[in-house]
Amino acid sequence: IGISEKTTGEQTTGELSLCFYVRQKRPLKKLRGDRIVPPFVCTRGQRAYPTDVKEIGDCRPHATTAAVLRSGGSVSHAAANAGTIGAIVTRGGRHFILSNSHVLARSGKARIGDPVIAPGRTDGGQLPADLVARLAAFVPFKKDGDSVSSTAPEIICAAAPFKKDGDNRVDAAIAELAPGALARVSTAIPGLQPPLRNATVGRGMPVAKTGRTTQLTTSHVIDANFRVTLPYPNGMGLLRFVDQILCVAFADSGDSGALVTSVDSGRVVGLHFAGSSTVSICNPIGPVLAELGVAFAT
Repeated sequence: IGISEKTTGEQTTGELSLCFYVRQKRPLKKLRGDRIVPPFVCTRGQRAYPTDVKEIGDCRPHATTAAVLRSGGSVSHAAANAGTIGAIVTRGGRHFILSNSHVLARSGKARIGDPVIAPGRTDGGQLPADLVARLAAFVPFKKDGDSVSSTAPEIICAAAPFKKDGDNRVDAAIAELAPGALARVSTAIPGLQPPLRNATVGRGMPVAKTGRTTQLTTSHVIDANFRVTLPYPNGMGLLRFVDQILCVAFADSGDSGALVTSVDSGRVVGLHFAGSSTVSICNPIGPVLAELGVAFAT
């Protein structure tokens, strides 16, 4: 669920709506009355907001010889599928690889100090030859009991914003570069000029990313308030994410961890982590950096 421009047929209306995103839309005549999203939702103040329903497919985390370690390259925990190096970041004078938790930390099931390889395991990376870093930190995922016990993603209808104990905002981790790997590092980000700066994302914003699988691609933001529950590997089950960035699809499996940037301003807006055949989902970059206490390397 999120906030996006309402569409009628193939045309946008210019009106913001409370949007319900579904795997597959069904004809109204095939739905029971209590399964139909009402055309309007009222708040406590009795103001009516239009609703919309958009089909986005089945969203899942996007994870699958790195001569140079740089943004967009292949990387993974030694026992995980390959994902993407988002950026080289720093903390306390030390250098780290930034990517998703499900790429570097096995969704939080890995141990601090575990080996990280580049290229990633599914791209032929092996120990000890391709060891480039060791897991240094990850943002733990949150659950709130039975709210994630279902086998299907939840749809939450609410008239006002709310938070729960199980709300997640980021899928993020860092791995400290091994001393021997520092000479192979490039802090350059495709299409951006240093120093790197953050930007707040907005609906309609043109964005770009460079990922391990699909390389350099562009898209635009559909929704900056996207809420979704996703199935996660490594026994994590369903996890709920809030305040996410939803874009028209511009990534695929293996692109998890890719840095998302504004085409117009050249600033960083997000970290890609999941999607479907029609949409891509990204964490806002501010919370990613804040949770891990890191900054972009220069």
